[in-house]
Amino acid sequence: MDVVSTSVGPYGTNFPAANFAWQYNGGAIEGTSWEYYSLDASNGLVFYGIYYPTSYEGVEPLPITPQVPVLPATVFYGQTWTTQYQFTIEDLLFGDVPGLYQATNNIDAYGTLQLPGLEPVPALRIAEVETYFEQDILFGGWDVFQQDTNWLWLAEGLGFAVQADSFAPNAVDPADQPYTNSFSREFVSPISKPAPKVTITLNAISNSVKLSWGALSNVDGYLIEYSTNLSAGAWLPVSQTTSNTLSVPMPNQKQTFIRVRSQSGS
Repeated sequence: MDVVSTSVGPYGTNFPAANFAWQYNGGAIEGTSWEYYSLDASNGLVFYGIYYPTSYEGVEPLPITPQVPVLPATVFYGQTWTTQYQFTIEDLLFGDVPGLYQATNNIDAYGTLQLPGLEPVPALRIAEVETYFEQDILFGGWDVFQQDTNWLWLAEGLGFAVQADSFAPNAVDPADQPYTNSFSREFVSPISKPAPKVTITLNAISNSVKLSWGALSNVDGYLIEYSTNLSAGAWLPVSQTTSNTLSVPMPNQKQTFIRVRSQSGS
């Protein structure tokens, strides 16, 4: 799964309010598929719709109405919330029929997460139970055809750092393996072209650090990272931006190293 611009997929214009997409290649979903989202301080992570061209969950670009917040703007241990929306299922007997997605989420654990190349970071774990329903065309009501459990580790500055999924056998494909793990880091891979020299300006009044560097062509943005110990080889993300300037809060450490990495999502 890659985080890409909404313009990367063929139907991004169907989701004008979304500002990025999750692009899936292979794995549990056949072919290349897209889910469309936005992220802001008021509504959190908002889901706008899907385009799964070769999967049972969406045979056409499917905007969700109303849009569905899938992660609150502020989260804490013990928090619970629910998500629900309708979609389209391609049924072998009845053609396109309504489907219903429901998810219950519970932040059920907290601790320290260690990832390759990063220092240990505090994290919350989300336990998400997803249930998929298909509408009974003959008798009405909703029939359950699949239920999955996902565990997602959420870390400040990293987002969804790790995910583990448990897929049960389902009515669409009873031959599915009963349990599958998947893990992901949602960062665009930096490209090899280095950014020009970074200028750092300290502002004691606003208690911030202003970074500026020469803009590069043919890149989609920049990843700003910091480290307190170069010998450890661990860099933590500060922000992602398309601008060549950025103001960040003043670090608490006496010595902090900052670097800018150019990125490409294509």
